[in-house]
This record gives sequence, structure tokens and C-alpha cells, in this order.
Amino acid sequence: MNDQGGHPRDREPGAGRSALSESPTNQEFVTPDGEGAVERLEQQLSVSRMKKDKVLRERYHKVSRLNDELSIARDELSFVRKDLRQFESENRRIASLINSIKSSRTWKLLRWGHRVKSRMVPNGSLRQRILRLGTGESVPHRSFIETLANLIDNSSVILAHDMPPPAEGSTSPAVIPDDFYHCELTVLECPTRFETFTFSEALVTIKNISPYTWTTHSRDWRSGVGLSYHWKDQNDKYSVWDGKRTFLASDLDAEESLSTRMEILGPVQPGNYSLEITLVHEGFNWFENKGSPAVSIPLTVERAVEVTEFSFVCSIVIPVFNKAEFTQACLLGIEKTVPGELSYEIIVVDTGSSDGTAELLSAWREKHRNTKIISLGMNSGFARSCNIGASAAQGRYIVLLNNDILPTQGWLEAMLNAADAQCIGAVGSKLLYPNGRIQHVGVAFDENKNPLTIYRGVNLPEATDVTGEFQAVTGACLLVPRKVYRAVGGLDERYTNSYEDIDFCLRIRALGYKVVLCGKAVLYHFESSTDGRKNHDQRNLALFKSRWADKIQSDMDVHRLEGVDEKADAEASPTQFSSRHDVLLDLTKRLYGSADTGKGN
Repeated sequence: MNDQGGHPRDREPGAGRSALSESPTNQEFVTPDGEGAVERLEQQLSVSRMKKDKVLRERYHKVSRLNDELSIARDELSFVRKDLRQFESENRRIASLINSIKSSRTWKLLRWGHRVKSRMVPNGSLRQRILRLGTGESVPHRSFIETLANLIDNSSVILAHDMPPPAEGSTSPAVIPDDFYHCELTVLECPTRFETFTFSEALVTIKNISPYTWTTHSRDWRSGVGLSYHWKDQNDKYSVWDGKRTFLASDLDAEESLSTRMEILGPVQPGNYSLEITLVHEGFNWFENKGSPAVSIPLTVERAVEVTEFSFVCSIVIPVFNKAEFTQACLLGIEKTVPGELSYEIIVVDTGSSDGTAELLSAWREKHRNTKIISLGMNSGFARSCNIGASAAQGRYIVLLNNDILPTQGWLEAMLNAADAQCIGAVGSKLLYPNGRIQHVGVAFDENKNPLTIYRGVNLPEATDVTGEFQAVTGACLLVPRKVYRAVGGLDERYTNSYEDIDFCLRIRALGYKVVLCGKAVLYHFESSTDGRKNHDQRNLALFKSRWADKIQSDMDVHRLEGVDEKADAEASPTQFSSRHDVLLDLTKRLYGSADTGKGN
């Protein structure tokens, strides 16, 4: 506080200079050494500015990271809200259907009849057993509730907010009218007997009796239609819903017809079935089944003769959807790391890529005779793509492999050695992020029965070999004996791009086989490279919990290593990276030396 009062600018200039001259702390400003003091002060100011700049930069980077995390959280929240809207819409539709049925006279009559029958013929009574003997009935008929539940489980709708606008120049109406899909279906050729999990062909004629033009799916999906099939067992339950689709080869005008061949995959279990061939319309996330013109054919499915002689040791199945640069690096990695004396084939299932993947695969197949290309023309999801690829496999073992994976030397031999042990149903691998941190060394379940990958983001020493039996492992790189794959029935196609591999492993264990992880099989995985990879996680988790929540065991503590602080290690090194393309090129050169594909098989 100034004793003289007032602002210093209000005082006389002379008084200010006198005070400065007499102040001991300011004597050096008027001494011969005054220039050195000024330099020292400037240095101190410079250091102070640098420290402040450093603090500001750190705060800026921290704010930037927080903004990025906030942006990611907002994107995830939008996906959750979208799934919630779909779920609420489905709930309203199902609730309306159930309420209309319950309020009908038919439902009341059936419920009254069920009560009368229950009183007159109680379950387990002698009267019930005599009634079954008289009618030849070995088990009770399904109730109406079971039939209704089956109908609801196998119904889907296209939601209005999921429908994008028509493509530019499209002739299809903005709102699809009810008579858009009117057609006549005629089955000209179809086998009378099918084999389990084996493809057969049917020749079908489709006539467009609507006043509209149907286009090919690739030109305008909105007005594009196709054919699909369903398998119903003898109890009138769907065992396969919406099989492999066959789309029109050309536009189909009103009153025109064309014939096309459909590839139909037989069910997993033998028996008597009804094959339904029907018209389908492709939606954004859902499809709408146009069941009115469906053709139903009674057929017998026989168990396929078990193959004892295989053309290859391994069939590597790679589903792809765009990301051609990752597919090219993955194929190169397989060629560079699998020894020539090991007989294998590569089956690439292209699910409607539009970025040059088709040209890449065509060029690759010309140089590699052990490569098959299956083009589906649509993104059918991971589960269906793997199942279709596995059905064409001729190897003793089936290897499911993501296209954004780069293998290291010895990975396939290590997995085959692990599979030679008794009762092995599936072999997983050790997956690393491109920065070398752990991405996957097995899946464990927390106290809420949620599947979690252990040691995710941790920097484990190379000597740490996490190998052993697990309840589940990831399907990003998974080796399964062909007979086990067929026995389980492949991946469940009701899941969409998540949880199908965990469900698959649990079904393998349910048959008495073991699921193990081979720590010596090391591969780099870029993870979630496909756009929209996590869009259906909430619905998939609900389906998974409904099936397995009371059957799986919480085992996080069993697989935790002492002295490993997973949270601290994971936070010490981020698993995301700014440029996937640059990292892919760098990692490819480090692992394989060059981008030259080398020899062909």
C-alpha cells in the first residue's frame, strides 16, 4: 500500500526518480553493472515464459484429448440411442400384436379350452398317458404361446427412420407401396434330398406382376429385391431363417420374368423339413420378408458323409468388407509366414466391397491357385460370411481370420500343434496392438457375466506365455476342427458383428470340447477396422445374456496375474493411433521386409 496515497502516475516525476535512486533494491539499475542485471532478468523472464508455454501446451493437449474422448462418447451415445429407438419400436409393435391377440375371441376360447383340458387331463396323470397312447402322441403339442413366440422371434421390420432417401436418379418411389413386391414364384428344379451343411442348387423363375420396375441390388438397393430361403422343421419351427440371398442379375420390368439359380445350404441336423423360397427386400439395418408369394417344398435332409480325406490341412476363411489395403497386407502376411510344406487354402468371402477389393482379389487369385473368392454382393455380417466360407472349406481345420490382422512367423504351426491334443474344440491366439501392447490373450467374465479380454493394453514381457483353457476366446483368429464346426452348426447368424464368437466357444464347450489359447501364436490386430462394427453391440449383448447368463462362470480372478496393474499399464500407452495407413505400411515392412508378394501357390 502506498503511504502517500493516490496513484503513482499522479505524483511528480522528480519524486519518483528520487525514490528509485535511494532504494537499495534498485541501485543496480544505475550502477555500471546495470546491463548485466538486465540480461539476467531477461533470461529469467525467458525461462518463465518457457515454463508457462509448456504448461499451456500440456493443458491444450489435455483439453484436446478430452474433446476427442467427448466426441467418441457422443458417437457411442448416438448409436445407443438409435438402438434404443429400434428396440422401443419393436416393443411397441410386439405389444400391440400380443394385445390384439389376447383381446380376440379366438384367444379367449383357446385359453378356456386349455384350462378345461388341464383340469380334466392333468400333466403326469394316468388319464393323460392313456390319451397319448390312444392318439399316438409321444410328446405334448406345442402351445399357442410357443407358436406365437416363434413368430415374433423370426419377424423383422424396416423402421422408417432407418430408411435413407432414394438414390439420385432412382425410379423407385419414396414410400414403398404395398403392391410393389407382387410376384409369382415357380420352382423349376430342386433336389428332393439335401445333405446337412452342404450347398445344393435350385432353379427358380420369378415374375414381376407389380406395376413397378425392380432394379439390380447394386444399382439401387431401395428398389432392389432378391430371393432368400428358410428351413422349417417338422414342428413348424424355423431352423434356418433368411439363408444366402440371390439378387436379380438384371432389371425386371412389370410383367416380365426371369429364371435364376439359387445356392441353398442344407440345415445342420438331418430330418424332414419344409424349404420356403421367398422374395426379400434389403433394408438399411433390417430386412422385410415378403412372405405372401413364398413357395414351400417338403424335403428330406440326410446327414452328409463325413469326410476322412482332406485336400488341405487348413482352410483359412477371411471375411472382408472394403479396407482393401488391410486385406492385401493380410494375404501377404499369410504367404510370408506359412511354410510351403504346409498344405492350406485361402477362402476370401467378399461381402459387397466397393473400394477396389474385388480387383485386388481377382489379381491375387490369378497368381495363387490355392485361393477361392466368394462374392456375396451384400454385407451379410461376420457370422454368415464365416459360415458360407466354412461350407466351401476342404481342409481338416478351419481358421477364421480377420482381414485387418498381420501374422508373425510360426503362428499357424503353433495353433495346429495345440489342436492335436485330446478333446480340443477351438484354439485362440495371442493378439497384439500395432504398438506391441496386449490386445487379446483370452476372454474372462466379470461378476455381471460380461465377457472381457484380459490384460488389454498391458505391456507384458515376451517371456510371459499366457496359455491355457478358457471359456471363450476371440474369433478374430480362431482355429476349429472342421468336424467340430459342423457339429456346433457354425456361428449363430442372429448376432451382428459381435458376441457371435463368444457364443460359438460356449456352444463348443457345451459339446464337451475344450477351448484353449495358444500364446505362441502371435498376430498383430488393428481391431474394429470395419465401419459400423459396434452398431449392434447392445442388442447382441442382450441376446447373449438371455442365452448364457445362468450358464457361464465369473472367472476374472482365475486369469489375473500377480503383480500386473492392468489399469496403470493400459493407461500408460494408448492403443489408438492417428494414421492407420501409415502404421500399416510401417508394420508390414518391419514384419515382411517389402510389399512384394513373392511366389505364388
